[in-house]
Amino acid sequence: MITWVVLFLITIFYVGLMLNYLVGWNKLSEAAFKSIEIKTLISVIIPARNESANIANVLQAVLQQNFPKNLLEIIVVDDHSTDDTAMVANEILSRQNGIAYQILHLADIGKIENAYKKKAIELAIQKAKGDFIVTTDADCMMPANWLYSLVSHYEATQHKLIAAPVKYTFDDSFFQQFQALDFIGLIGITGASLQQGFYNMCNGANLCYERKAFYEVNGFKGNDNISSGDDMFLMHKIAEKYPTQISFLKSNEACVITHPKQNWKEFLHQRLRWTSKSTSYADKRITAILVMVYLFNCSIIGNALLGFIQPCFFYMAITQLLIKSIVEFIFLNTITAFFQQKRLMKIFLSAQLIHVFYVIGVGLIGQFGSFNWKGRNFKK
Repeated sequence: MITWVVLFLITIFYVGLMLNYLVGWNKLSEAAFKSIEIKTLISVIIPARNESANIANVLQAVLQQNFPKNLLEIIVVDDHSTDDTAMVANEILSRQNGIAYQILHLADIGKIENAYKKKAIELAIQKAKGDFIVTTDADCMMPANWLYSLVSHYEATQHKLIAAPVKYTFDDSFFQQFQALDFIGLIGITGASLQQGFYNMCNGANLCYERKAFYEVNGFKGNDNISSGDDMFLMHKIAEKYPTQISFLKSNEACVITHPKQNWKEFLHQRLRWTSKSTSYADKRITAILVMVYLFNCSIIGNALLGFIQPCFFYMAITQLLIKSIVEFIFLNTITAFFQQKRLMKIFLSAQLIHVFYVIGVGLIGQFGSFNWKGRNFKK
């Protein structure tokens, strides 16, 4: 009897969580694009390690922004690249007239133990001239009104930190579409959570904040030994000081586009890197939610296995999977429609069972295993 009550409560929790995300997303107002005079000097920071194949594209996307050139500074931080990333960046930026830029080298600050990306951003902010910091990744692309949308939202709200959407480009393969669907769901959860004042997720590929606020919370101090989390840990610290001045910009004009991983190994290592920090959050509500979601997915597989002994457990597993599929379909259908990626829903059903095993595997290994990122090996 107790077992059935626990399973029921876990399932109800998951349903309530997903419906809460749906409500949060629908309450989030879509930002209307308005033409205003921009006044804020900004610094766009691009950490880059062995990105010679991508750095030209992202720099051209930034240079072609519909944004006042006299208010734009571009900072590329070369993170110990073994290719010609810095040279390519310098060749492109040095040909521009009226654009302030800096090419910095992380190797110049000496030995770094673990948090390379945090140190790269920290170095760039120390050198930045802008009052407003925008971070992105070297493998991203942006629509022409990206910066204008971010900064106009900042000037209208004066929010200390603004998270903005990221989505994947993808081909017709199931693997790429699975990644894109999973990722767009995370972005939807990000927007929904921030709308409700629950700061559990953001993405450093499209994040902006006041330079002053960064220093007010002592930047990454306190979590600078953790390899990832340059986005979420900073958001948590700023939210603690300014709990009502964090927002998510719900806008396709502000959406950054990046690429899925090329194989399952790279994909798993990326997700392991994200999962590795899940027990380090100061706000233990985040950890509690992650644990409950993990237990819900474990219960589906556990019930399916117990079904070989008692068929009633198998029926429970089927019921849970059906409930999971219904609430997730409603949520993801809404998110993919907004980001004009609704064709991803064609693989939704076939992705469901894989998603359960993926959540269980990554959640477990991420707490004890190691992962590779940018050619470096990290341990939990």
